[in-house]
Amino acid sequence: MRFNRLSALLILFATIALVIIPSLLVAAVPVKVAVLYPPVANSFLTQIFDEIVDGIKLNREIEVVIYPVTGKENIESIKDKLKDDGIDTVIAIGDKNYPIGKKLAEAYPVVHGGVMIKPNGHSGISLVADPEQFFSHLKRLAPSVKRVYTVYSEASNGWLIRMAKKIAEQYDIELNAFEADTLREGSHNFRQLLGQVRDERDAVWLLLDKVVPDKAVLPVVLEKAWDSHVVVFSNNPTHVRRGALFSLFPDNYGTGESLGELVLRQRQPGAQPLVLPSKNLKISVNERTALHLGFSVIQSQRVDSELVYPVQ
Repeated sequence: MRFNRLSALLILFATIALVIIPSLLVAAVPVKVAVLYPPVANSFLTQIFDEIVDGIKLNREIEVVIYPVTGKENIESIKDKLKDDGIDTVIAIGDKNYPIGKKLAEAYPVVHGGVMIKPNGHSGISLVADPEQFFSHLKRLAPSVKRVYTVYSEASNGWLIRMAKKIAEQYDIELNAFEADTLREGSHNFRQLLGQVRDERDAVWLLLDKVVPDKAVLPVVLEKAWDSHVVVFSNNPTHVRRGALFSLFPDNYGTGESLGELVLRQRQPGAQPLVLPSKNLKISVNERTALHLGFSVIQSQRVDSELVYPVQ
Protein backbone atom coordinates (compact mmCIF):
# COMPACT_ATOMS: atom_id res chain seq x y z
CA MET A 1 0.00 0.00 0.00
CA ARG A 2 2.81 2.36 0.98
CA PHE A 3 4.67 1.39 -2.16
CA ASN A 4 1.65 2.27 -4.31
CA ARG A 5 1.30 5.67 -2.61
CA LEU A 6 5.01 6.36 -3.04
CA SER A 7 4.84 5.36 -6.69
CA ALA A 8 1.84 7.62 -7.22
CA LEU A 9 3.64 10.57 -5.62
CA LEU A 10 6.74 9.99 -7.73
CA ILE A 11 4.64 9.87 -10.89
CA LEU A 12 2.85 13.07 -9.85
CA PHE A 13 6.12 14.94 -9.18
CA ALA A 14 7.59 13.70 -12.45
CA THR A 15 4.53 14.89 -14.36
CA ILE A 16 4.69 18.34 -12.72
CA ALA A 17 8.40 18.57 -13.50
CA LEU A 18 7.80 17.67 -17.14
CA VAL A 19 5.24 20.47 -17.41
CA ILE A 20 6.92 23.23 -15.37
CA ILE A 21 10.63 22.85 -16.15
CA PRO A 22 10.31 23.20 -19.95
CA SER A 23 8.12 26.28 -19.49
CA LEU A 24 10.73 27.83 -17.21
CA LEU A 25 13.42 27.13 -19.76
CA VAL A 26 11.32 28.75 -22.50
CA ALA A 27 10.68 31.79 -20.29
CA ALA A 28 14.42 32.12 -19.70
CA VAL A 29 15.14 32.51 -23.43
CA PRO A 30 15.68 36.25 -24.01
CA VAL A 31 13.72 38.19 -26.59
CA LYS A 32 15.96 39.01 -29.53
CA VAL A 33 15.71 42.75 -30.17
CA ALA A 34 17.19 44.52 -33.17
CA VAL A 35 18.31 48.05 -32.30
CA LEU A 36 18.53 50.22 -35.40
CA TYR A 37 21.48 52.54 -34.74
CA PRO A 38 21.39 55.73 -36.83
CA PRO A 39 24.27 57.35 -38.69
CA VAL A 40 25.74 60.10 -36.49
CA ALA A 41 27.81 63.13 -37.39
CA ASN A 42 29.25 64.08 -34.00
CA SER A 43 30.50 62.58 -30.75
CA PHE A 44 27.72 64.21 -28.69
CA LEU A 45 24.99 62.27 -30.52
CA THR A 46 27.11 59.12 -30.44
CA GLN A 47 27.31 59.35 -26.65
CA ILE A 48 23.53 59.84 -26.36
CA PHE A 49 22.71 56.86 -28.57
CA ASP A 50 25.34 54.65 -26.91
CA GLU A 51 23.87 55.41 -23.48
CA ILE A 52 20.36 54.57 -24.73
CA VAL A 53 21.63 51.23 -26.08
CA ASP A 54 23.44 50.49 -22.79
CA GLY A 55 20.17 51.18 -20.97
CA ILE A 56 18.32 48.71 -23.21
CA LYS A 57 20.96 46.07 -22.48
CA LEU A 58 20.25 46.30 -18.75
CA ASN A 59 17.05 44.32 -19.33
CA ARG A 60 17.93 40.65 -18.80
CA GLU A 61 14.90 39.52 -20.79
CA ILE A 62 16.40 41.06 -23.91
CA GLU A 63 19.24 40.07 -26.22
CA VAL A 64 20.31 43.20 -28.10
CA VAL A 65 21.57 42.98 -31.68
CA ILE A 66 22.90 46.28 -33.06
CA TYR A 67 22.14 47.15 -36.69
CA PRO A 68 24.05 50.25 -37.85
CA VAL A 69 21.90 51.93 -40.51
CA THR A 70 23.38 54.21 -43.16
CA GLY A 71 20.10 55.18 -44.81
CA LYS A 72 21.07 53.57 -48.10
CA GLU A 73 19.68 50.14 -47.25
CA ASN A 74 16.68 48.67 -49.04
CA ILE A 75 13.84 47.96 -46.61
CA GLU A 76 13.39 44.44 -47.99
CA SER A 77 17.06 43.65 -47.42
CA ILE A 78 16.70 44.83 -43.81
CA LYS A 79 13.65 42.59 -43.35
CA ASP A 80 15.56 39.63 -44.79
CA LYS A 81 18.48 40.27 -42.44
CA LEU A 82 16.20 40.48 -39.41
CA LYS A 83 14.47 37.25 -40.42
CA ASP A 84 17.77 35.43 -40.94
CA ASP A 85 18.96 36.58 -37.50
CA GLY A 86 15.79 35.39 -35.78
CA ILE A 87 14.81 38.86 -34.56
CA ASP A 88 11.64 39.07 -32.46
CA THR A 89 11.13 42.83 -32.26
CA VAL A 90 12.75 46.16 -33.18
CA ILE A 91 13.77 49.39 -31.45
CA ALA A 92 14.43 52.24 -33.90
CA ILE A 93 16.59 55.05 -32.48
CA GLY A 94 16.68 58.59 -33.85
CA ASP A 95 14.86 60.66 -36.47
CA LYS A 96 16.59 59.02 -39.43
CA ASN A 97 15.41 55.56 -38.41
CA TYR A 98 11.82 56.65 -37.82
CA PRO A 99 10.59 56.01 -41.42
CA ILE A 100 12.42 52.67 -41.49
CA GLY A 101 10.83 51.63 -38.21
CA LYS A 102 7.38 52.55 -39.53
CA LYS A 103 7.86 50.24 -42.51
CA LEU A 104 9.22 47.40 -40.37
CA ALA A 105 6.11 47.66 -38.16
CA GLU A 106 4.26 45.74 -40.87
CA ALA A 107 6.27 42.65 -39.89
CA TYR A 108 7.56 43.27 -36.34
CA PRO A 109 6.57 44.99 -33.11
CA VAL A 110 8.51 48.28 -33.33
CA VAL A 111 9.22 50.91 -30.67
CA HIS A 112 10.79 54.32 -31.44
CA GLY A 113 13.17 56.25 -29.19
CA GLY A 114 15.30 59.39 -29.33
CA VAL A 115 12.72 61.12 -31.51
CA MET A 116 9.86 63.64 -31.26
CA ILE A 117 6.97 61.22 -31.71
CA LYS A 118 3.26 61.72 -31.09
CA PRO A 119 0.38 59.20 -30.97
CA ASN A 120 -0.07 58.20 -34.62
CA GLY A 121 -0.53 54.44 -34.74
CA HIS A 122 3.07 53.68 -33.78
CA SER A 123 4.75 53.12 -30.42
CA GLY A 124 7.61 54.88 -28.71
CA ILE A 125 8.95 57.23 -26.07
CA SER A 126 9.01 60.87 -27.12
CA LEU A 127 11.78 63.33 -26.32
CA VAL A 128 9.19 65.64 -24.74
CA ALA A 129 9.25 65.47 -20.95
CA ASP A 130 6.40 64.21 -18.80
CA PRO A 131 4.17 67.16 -17.71
CA GLU A 132 3.60 65.45 -14.36
CA GLN A 133 7.26 65.83 -13.50
CA PHE A 134 7.39 69.42 -14.74
CA PHE A 135 4.53 70.50 -12.49
CA SER A 136 5.84 68.47 -9.56
CA HIS A 137 9.25 70.18 -9.73
CA LEU A 138 7.61 73.55 -10.36
CA LYS A 139 5.56 73.31 -7.17
CA ARG A 140 8.59 72.16 -5.22
CA LEU A 141 10.89 74.94 -6.46
CA ALA A 142 8.35 77.75 -6.96
CA PRO A 143 5.26 77.04 -4.82
CA SER A 144 3.75 80.48 -5.49
CA VAL A 145 3.11 79.74 -9.20
CA LYS A 146 -0.58 79.53 -10.08
CA ARG A 147 -0.54 80.18 -13.85
CA VAL A 148 1.63 78.63 -16.58
CA TYR A 149 1.82 80.03 -20.12
CA THR A 150 3.17 78.26 -23.18
CA VAL A 151 3.12 78.26 -27.00
CA TYR A 152 2.70 75.04 -28.97
CA SER A 153 1.66 73.55 -32.31
CA GLU A 154 -1.12 70.99 -32.54
CA ALA A 155 1.00 68.94 -34.94
CA SER A 156 3.87 68.49 -32.48
CA ASN A 157 2.48 68.87 -28.99
CA GLY A 158 -1.31 68.96 -29.10
CA TRP A 159 -1.49 65.54 -27.44
CA LEU A 160 0.93 66.66 -24.72
CA ILE A 161 -0.96 69.87 -23.96
CA ARG A 162 -4.23 67.96 -23.53
CA MET A 163 -2.45 65.67 -21.08
CA ALA A 164 -0.77 68.61 -19.34
CA LYS A 165 -4.04 70.51 -18.79
CA LYS A 166 -5.51 67.59 -16.84
CA ILE A 167 -2.35 67.22 -14.76
CA ALA A 168 -2.10 70.98 -14.11
CA GLU A 169 -5.53 70.94 -12.45
CA GLN A 170 -4.24 68.39 -9.94
CA TYR A 171 -1.53 70.87 -8.91
CA ASP A 172 -3.95 73.81 -8.72
CA ILE A 173 -2.28 75.38 -11.77
CA GLU A 174 -4.05 77.13 -14.65
CA LEU A 175 -2.38 76.19 -17.95
CA ASN A 176 -2.77 78.82 -20.68
CA ALA A 177 -1.60 77.32 -23.99
CA PHE A 178 -1.39 79.48 -27.13
CA GLU A 179 -1.65 77.43 -30.33
CA ALA A 180 0.40 78.37 -33.41
CA ASP A 181 0.99 76.77 -36.80
CA THR A 182 4.08 78.70 -37.91
CA LEU A 183 7.15 80.37 -36.43
CA ARG A 184 5.60 83.74 -37.21
CA GLU A 185 2.46 82.86 -35.27
CA GLY A 186 4.61 81.47 -32.49
CA SER A 187 6.52 84.75 -32.18
CA HIS A 188 3.26 86.71 -32.18
CA ASN A 189 1.82 84.47 -29.45
CA PHE A 190 4.92 84.91 -27.31
CA ARG A 191 4.51 88.69 -27.51
CA GLN A 192 0.91 88.29 -26.36
CA LEU A 193 1.95 85.88 -23.63
CA LEU A 194 4.61 88.23 -22.27
CA GLY A 195 2.00 90.96 -22.04
CA GLN A 196 -0.04 88.80 -19.67
CA VAL A 197 2.57 87.48 -17.23
CA ARG A 198 2.98 89.76 -14.24
CA ASP A 199 4.71 88.35 -11.16
CA GLU A 200 5.89 85.33 -9.16
CA ARG A 201 2.49 83.68 -9.59
CA ASP A 202 3.19 83.29 -13.33
CA ALA A 203 5.50 80.93 -15.22
CA VAL A 204 6.51 80.42 -18.87
CA TRP A 205 7.03 76.89 -20.17
CA LEU A 206 9.33 76.66 -23.22
CA LEU A 207 8.43 73.53 -25.17
CA LEU A 208 10.39 71.58 -27.74
CA ASP A 209 8.29 72.65 -30.73
CA LYS A 210 8.83 73.79 -34.29
CA VAL A 211 6.80 76.99 -33.65
CA VAL A 212 9.00 78.12 -30.74
CA PRO A 213 11.67 80.45 -32.23
CA ASP A 214 14.21 79.62 -29.56
CA LYS A 215 17.04 81.99 -30.48
CA ALA A 216 14.77 84.98 -31.00
CA VAL A 217 12.39 84.40 -28.09
CA LEU A 218 14.65 83.19 -25.28
CA PRO A 219 16.48 86.50 -24.56
CA VAL A 220 13.18 88.42 -24.52
CA VAL A 221 11.46 85.86 -22.29
CA LEU A 222 14.37 85.73 -19.84
CA GLU A 223 14.61 89.54 -19.63
CA LYS A 224 10.88 89.85 -18.93
CA ALA A 225 11.06 87.01 -16.41
CA TRP A 226 13.97 88.58 -14.53
CA ASP A 227 12.39 92.03 -14.40
CA SER A 228 8.92 90.78 -13.38
CA HIS A 229 9.98 87.87 -11.14
CA VAL A 230 8.36 85.35 -13.49
CA VAL A 231 9.48 81.70 -13.53
CA VAL A 232 10.79 80.15 -16.77
CA PHE A 233 11.23 76.38 -17.19
CA SER A 234 11.98 74.24 -20.23
CA ASN A 235 13.18 71.00 -21.81
CA ASN A 236 16.60 72.47 -22.58
CA PRO A 237 19.37 72.59 -19.93
CA THR A 238 21.19 75.36 -21.85
CA HIS A 239 18.23 77.63 -21.04
CA VAL A 240 19.03 77.19 -17.34
CA ARG A 241 22.61 78.27 -17.85
CA ARG A 242 21.23 81.47 -19.40
CA GLY A 243 18.75 82.17 -16.61
CA ALA A 244 15.70 79.86 -16.67
CA LEU A 245 14.83 78.49 -13.23
CA PHE A 246 14.98 74.80 -14.17
CA SER A 247 14.83 72.33 -17.01
CA LEU A 248 14.10 68.63 -17.36
CA PHE A 249 16.02 66.62 -19.93
CA PRO A 250 16.32 62.90 -20.78
CA ASP A 251 18.30 60.43 -18.72
CA ASN A 252 19.59 58.39 -21.65
CA TYR A 253 20.28 55.21 -19.68
CA GLY A 254 16.82 55.38 -18.12
CA THR A 255 15.27 56.01 -21.52
CA GLY A 256 16.96 52.85 -22.81
CA GLU A 257 15.57 50.83 -19.90
CA SER A 258 12.07 52.15 -20.57
CA LEU A 259 12.37 51.35 -24.29
CA GLY A 260 13.29 47.78 -23.36
CA GLU A 261 10.24 47.51 -21.09
CA LEU A 262 7.96 49.02 -23.73
CA VAL A 263 9.14 46.74 -26.52
CA LEU A 264 8.39 43.68 -24.35
CA ARG A 265 4.98 45.15 -23.54
CA GLN A 266 4.23 45.62 -27.24
CA ARG A 267 4.86 41.91 -27.87
CA GLN A 268 1.93 40.94 -25.67
CA PRO A 269 -1.22 39.69 -27.44
CA GLY A 270 -3.66 42.51 -28.11
CA ALA A 271 -1.12 45.27 -27.38
CA GLN A 272 -2.16 48.63 -28.85
CA PRO A 273 0.20 51.34 -30.18
CA LEU A 274 1.41 53.50 -27.30
CA VAL A 275 3.38 56.75 -27.18
CA LEU A 276 4.69 57.99 -23.84
CA PRO A 277 6.38 61.24 -22.84
CA SER A 278 9.87 60.85 -21.43
CA LYS A 279 9.64 59.90 -17.75
CA ASN A 280 13.33 59.16 -17.19
CA LEU A 281 14.55 62.69 -16.61
CA LYS A 282 17.33 64.72 -15.07
CA ILE A 283 16.91 68.24 -13.69
CA SER A 284 19.12 71.30 -13.92
CA VAL A 285 18.52 74.31 -11.66
CA ASN A 286 19.78 77.90 -11.69
CA GLU A 287 20.35 78.79 -8.04
CA ARG A 288 21.05 82.46 -8.81
CA THR A 289 17.68 82.77 -10.57
CA ALA A 290 15.94 81.01 -7.68
CA LEU A 291 17.40 83.46 -5.15
CA HIS A 292 16.48 86.43 -7.35
CA LEU A 293 12.88 85.17 -7.53
CA GLY A 294 12.77 84.73 -3.78
CA PHE A 295 12.92 80.93 -3.75
CA SER A 296 15.52 78.92 -1.89
CA VAL A 297 17.05 75.77 -3.34
CA ILE A 298 17.39 73.51 -0.31
CA GLN A 299 20.24 71.01 0.00
CA SER A 300 18.09 68.00 -0.94
CA GLN A 301 17.08 69.74 -4.17
CA ARG A 302 20.72 70.51 -4.96
CA VAL A 303 21.64 66.85 -4.44
CA ASP A 304 18.77 65.73 -6.70
CA SER A 305 19.83 68.12 -9.47
CA GLU A 306 22.10 66.85 -12.22
CA LEU A 307 23.34 70.38 -12.97
CA VAL A 308 23.30 73.43 -10.71
CA TYR A 309 24.12 76.90 -12.07
CA PRO A 310 26.13 78.97 -11.50
CA VAL A 311 28.78 76.25 -11.20
CA GLN A 312 30.41 76.51 -7.77
